[in-house]
Amino acid sequence: MEMAGDDDDESGVASFTALPRTQWAKIHGRMKEKEVNKETLRTIGSSIGLIALETQDMDNDDIEKQAKFLFHGDLHNRWFDKCITLSVASSAVVGANVEHSALDATVAGQMWEYVMTDEEYDERGRVIEPFRNQRAFPVAPPTHLQWDLNGLEEDLEHSKAHLRQMIADSDLVVIQTYGKAVPKKCRLSPDGWFQMAMQLAHYRKYNENVLTYESATTRLYYKGRTETIRPVTEKSVQFCKAFDDKSVPPEDVKKYLKEATDLQCRYKMEAMRGLGVDRHLFGLYCVAKGTNTDPLPDLFTDKAFNLRFNLSTSQTPVRTTDRWRLERSSVCGGFGTVTDNGYGVSYLVYDDYVTWSVHSKRSSPRTDSQEFAECIRQAMDDLRRLFDA
Repeated sequence: MEMAGDDDDESGVASFTALPRTQWAKIHGRMKEKEVNKETLRTIGSSIGLIALETQDMDNDDIEKQAKFLFHGDLHNRWFDKCITLSVASSAVVGANVEHSALDATVAGQMWEYVMTDEEYDERGRVIEPFRNQRAFPVAPPTHLQWDLNGLEEDLEHSKAHLRQMIADSDLVVIQTYGKAVPKKCRLSPDGWFQMAMQLAHYRKYNENVLTYESATTRLYYKGRTETIRPVTEKSVQFCKAFDDKSVPPEDVKKYLKEATDLQCRYKMEAMRGLGVDRHLFGLYCVAKGTNTDPLPDLFTDKAFNLRFNLSTSQTPVRTTDRWRLERSSVCGGFGTVTDNGYGVSYLVYDDYVTWSVHSKRSSPRTDSQEFAECIRQAMDDLRRLFDA
């Protein structure tokens, strides 16, 4: 930390990694023309990950403030190309910023759970026996990485301004609701319940259901990554339209909800078994583009194929190891919206509560994270009320 100096001494070179990738790639190439930069970039690029020792603290009691800080940090200490950056505040609050290309949340979640459960500490923060020496390995002393940014001054100012604008445009809200014990009591799939709560919330706010993405893991297979679950179906739309229709009996609404959740569950299991459609079709699309197929098959120019996922959702994985303990678990996970006029919603599920992370862009005239989060909260309350649970 002494090597790093004061905040005012920082160059902000990490802000380059927040630029669109083509721009950053061109700057990266120019930087490597100087040997000192080439060596520093090699060191960063070959590392497993980064650790940011923060000079500012994260509020221990405000999950939303912690999430926002972990999401983008300041201009100096988030190397967004790295698959993981551990951020440690002076109060010992710790979190991670993860880049999705190299790995999925399942991998990061397993690593995080291992870190949280596999070491014990005393009141002074020291690792206690028998954990201290069980996996000891030599650690090289820190060295000060150097940059030569002559000729890159304008690029650096542009990249910092770009990152400031992105941070200002980021609209992140975190809320908590009851957990999976309620849908389990009603003999319904918890994940299906939460997905239908989001569908109901969106329908109430916008009077429409939009193309929705939910991630499924395909790690049953060697090198499996993800597949798309499409929770919007005729059954889910029927449920949303019926919920606030006074002419529809509550028992019918319950039936529609069960049909929608059952269909969502079936789609999820098919996706996990490699029977989804999105990755397969995307692979065919890449083959067509890569072989310069002209014209492209009609499927790939069809309006339906090119719809955007304006509601992108994912459940933050927890309890992925046999060492899991609730008191040592993460309290929140989240990701950014994948469209300019949509939402990114992550939900971390425990028996007694769910932490929801809702993200959108302030520049969008369509979205408002706080309003949509409250719509989700209201939908969750109304679902419980429907079952008197």
